[in-house]
Amino acid sequence: MNINKFKGVIFDLDGTLFDSMGIWKEVDIAFFKNHGMRMPSDYQDKIKDMHFRTMAIYTKERFHMRSSIESIMDEWCELCYDKYANDVPLKKGVKEFLDLLKENNIKIAFATANTTELSEVCLKNNGIFEYFDTGAYLHETLTDKSDPDVYFLACERLGLSPEECIVFEDLLAGIKGAVKGGFTVCGVYDKHSRRDTENIKRIADYYIKSFEELL
Repeated sequence: MNINKFKGVIFDLDGTLFDSMGIWKEVDIAFFKNHGMRMPSDYQDKIKDMHFRTMAIYTKERFHMRSSIESIMDEWCELCYDKYANDVPLKKGVKEFLDLLKENNIKIAFATANTTELSEVCLKNNGIFEYFDTGAYLHETLTDKSDPDVYFLACERLGLSPEECIVFEDLLAGIKGAVKGGFTVCGVYDKHSRRDTENIKRIADYYIKSFEELL
């Protein structure tokens, strides 16, 4: 991959830059336990492409919960804030790759389904917040990652066109959405989406197991 072909790079965060997907399983198990339930085996698959509010709405409706949408979201944030603020690491090679992009004057954005609060605290804790020129949140688009809207928003905020950008994404739905939007796409390995690896390789323009491959 010749990264200098691109004027901008758009990164997903969880599972792509952050090694964080395992934390969400712990959070979901704790959440259901707090409400006297066990997490259903299909729950994480059902919510993985949704933005935060849609996940809360889905959870409330499916399990007939009395909690408000806001209180569900607040509980999730409370359960994982400390981990995002202190424990969630970057994947190998991420910081060095960001350094390379900066050295080559390539603009950098993120496009995430996570909340502003959790995303920013994790970026800051890992010392990479200042690398990003801008970012876009899925909740701003009211769509899911199978649509390209969040990537379009990040791209617009960079002042670039989709043809000038490459998207790095670990989830199959996100990769499909970015491809649909006309972006060049690089799939990124994450053990929590490994069952989709062959489909990701088939759809994406590039595929990496680690950012160290790009250095």
